Amino acid sequence: MNDVEFMARCIKLAEKAYQGGDMPFGCLIVKENKVLVEAENQVLRNSDVTSHAEILAMKDAQRRLRTTDFSMCDIYCSFEPCAMCSLMIRELRFKRVLFSLLFPVVGGYSKYKILQDKQLNSKFPNHFGPVPKILHGILSKSAWGVWEEREKSKKLLKFD
Repeated sequence: MNDVEFMARCIKLAEKAYQGGDMPFGCLIVKENKVLVEAENQVLRNSDVTSHAEILAMKDAQRRLRTTDFSMCDIYCSFEPCAMCSLMIRELRFKRVLFSLLFPVVGGYSKYKILQDKQLNSKFPNHFGPVPKILHGILSKSAWGVWEEREKSKKLLKFD
């Protein structure tokens, strides 16, 4: 599979989350071009604000691999990871972070700059990995379509 195919699968997870009554976010963790784990957002379903798709996927991957070093893994997210998820991504040392849409309200890349902060690993080298490669904009029209569907029905969050 390639990045576009992995992102398409990630967006399908976001759609599944939305159809299940949750926020439309999905996540995949890929190692050696194979999906290691996948997760959909479950914040509303679990009544737990830490049940972001990324966190659920990262916790599952840590259990499966029994490690906190994901330097050989990529993480795919339907939206830019928030600040909370971005810190965990940096601590787990992912090689690449790929997402479809920027999320400038809470994003750990566009707003809080966590994903590209070089001081994290220089000041805390035992806790944070180097800056991962960031790729965004993959299948953005597809991801935006899922968000728009939610917006039309919920009328909650707008990006102006």
